[in-house]
Amino acid sequence: MITPKNCPECKNSLEGEDIFLEFLKEYKNEAKALQAAEYFGWSEENPINFSRCIGHYGYNEDFVEEWECPDCHHKWKAEYSDVDAD
Repeated sequence: MITPKNCPECKNSLEGEDIFLEFLKEYKNEAKALQAAEYFGWSEENPINFSRCIGHYGYNEDFVEEWECPDCHHKWKAEYSDVDAD
């Protein structure tokens, strides 16, 4: 699945906070935060941010059908790459 970086309508960034830093704020424990962040694929070599983008799932399918911007509420069809089909 290709998670959008910006809203195609208002152009606002949809990138959220750094995953590790969010868990560090929550747990106030570096080892626990690192363990939680690694579960999401975060590493020092590959830091990842949460997304602010809202995903709408279909009723009959188990995947995101459309995205929604949390700022302007514009919705658009979700795109998938060939890798996602596997």
